[in-house]
Amino acid sequence: MADSLTGISFRYAGFWLRMVAGAFDAGIVLIAMWLLAWVFNVDYAALEPTEAELNSIALIEAGSVFAGWIYFASMESTAPQATVGKLFLGIYVTDLAGERLSFGHASLRYWAKVISTVILFVGFFMAAFTRHKQALHDIVASSLVLKR
Repeated sequence: MADSLTGISFRYAGFWLRMVAGAFDAGIVLIAMWLLAWVFNVDYAALEPTEAELNSIALIEAGSVFAGWIYFASMESTAPQATVGKLFLGIYVTDLAGERLSFGHASLRYWAKVISTVILFVGFFMAAFTRHKQALHDIVASSLVLKR
């Protein structure tokens, strides 16, 4: 049966598949962040970090946001249309017509995740309740997450 939103029949990826893929991808970004902390010799557990350590932590945090953007936008806009976590679970990201996202479109989707995060992750939970299994950032970016 064709979908009224797109006129095309899709198999939408549900909340739990997306959550597991997201956790896997967050782990990849976290490992990159830990590697940066190791390279800069930053102790995140320090009770009283020095000013230099605080500056390094801020640089690492900004670097991880930038790295996350490049990771998600580039992976979701290339031929597989998926991050490593999504590939592992057999899901991928498309526009509303089922086509691959451009890097700019995938970037919009990534930055819209900030909204989903800032509102206490409610934007992510929306994927469990919306008809097309879209999270807030998917609605903002006019994108879908589908099963292969």
